[in-house]
Amino acid sequence: MLRDLIRFGHAERGLRQGLTDDALAAVDASADAFLAAVRRWRDDDAY
Repeated sequence: MLRDLIRFGHAERGLRQGLTDDALAAVDASADAFLAAVRRWRDDDAY
């Protein structure tokens, strides 16, 4: 969903494709760590 928001926002503002590509790459690079943190938080909260 974040990827779609980035694409939409960048298109609305007329940003260069390279900036969109960089933003999407940053999301992709951090996705696994983010999901792992959410899982740990969820698991810790379950007790």
